[in-house]
Amino acid sequence: MSDDKKSSLSVASGMSAETGFEGDITQAPIRVSGFIASLLGLGSALSFLSIAMLLVPLAAIGFGIFALRRYDGLQPVGTKAAYFGILMAIGFGALGFGVPVFKSQTLGGQAEYFARQYLELVANEDLQYAYELHKEINNRFLATMSLDEHYQTNETSRENLQKFKDKGVTKAITKIGPGAKWELDRAT
Repeated sequence: MSDDKKSSLSVASGMSAETGFEGDITQAPIRVSGFIASLLGLGSALSFLSIAMLLVPLAAIGFGIFALRRYDGLQPVGTKAAYFGILMAIGFGALGFGVPVFKSQTLGGQAEYFARQYLELVANEDLQYAYELHKEINNRFLATMSLDEHYQTNETSRENLQKFKDKGVTKAITKIGPGAKWELDRAT
């Protein structure tokens, strides 16, 4: 092949004033939905604020799946961002769903434990302590104070304790006695 033919081939395969742009050069398509999925994936970090915010990770996953649809030719720009968005959405979405569930389980377990402790106090007729638990926390007596002595010497406190003893629920619990097998009527 002569030098004249080589130079004419190189001019024909590129851009020149005579040939214009070459149609064989292809660029990878841009998938904007992949970048949207990435942004929504980062925004799904706020999903632990409320249950309604779980829509953000779901939207990120939807945009990410749309960005990863089948393609011919070069890999589109934005697919890696779509993978990133989906992974972030799954992680933060699981966190956003898990935190309220774990909170509910923990608080429910503690509420059940304290309710059983309270029932045992009343059933064992430690009514001074049970009555103190009925008060607001800032109105309770100090833990170092002798409650038996206080309720014996203070007339108003003695009357309030007697009213607490005479309540129907308190009488019913003391009648059942300690060691009763209490069952929940619904989940805490």
